[in-house]
Amino acid sequence: MVVTTYIKRSTRKEESPYLYRIKLSREDITEAKVHLSKEKEVPYVAGPLTGASKVAELMFNLFEMEYLADEYVYMLGFDAKCGLLGVTEISHGCSCEAFCRPRELFQAALLMNAEGIVLVHNHPSGSCEISKSDEKNMKEVVSAGELLRVKVLDYIVLGQNEYYSAAEQNQIS
Repeated sequence: MVVTTYIKRSTRKEESPYLYRIKLSREDITEAKVHLSKEKEVPYVAGPLTGASKVAELMFNLFEMEYLADEYVYMLGFDAKCGLLGVTEISHGCSCEAFCRPRELFQAALLMNAEGIVLVHNHPSGSCEISKSDEKNMKEVVSAGELLRVKVLDYIVLGQNEYYSAAEQNQIS
């Protein structure tokens, strides 16, 4: 999702009323709007995402995550009926880690009006074993989600054609 900001000026009537990211004094601004739009749409027919295996299959097929040389973190947003709202790249790191701060993660979740989220990232090494930093990050994300009332449905680590699911291991309730 992309957030676009439009500002309406009161001083010049002859120009277009909506200007994109222009610096104005507070006196010149009469109205400000924020517009959320889709960056791109990728058609994918795989049926409902009923579990971690389906989410892993989606990510393997769409982003070929088992072949990536760097770590990527993606967030899948879901509505109240567990319908997929969108997939957003949260972070792109190096070969051994990717930062995922709850701030950016939940900013994207709230902008897409998600009731629940699934956090997915890959391990370029091919191992889907969860690391200590993954465990720490998962706990931070879950506690931040509780505060914002956005349910963290799962935390998935993708390896070489295999995955780890915190929900399947009963680490997320």
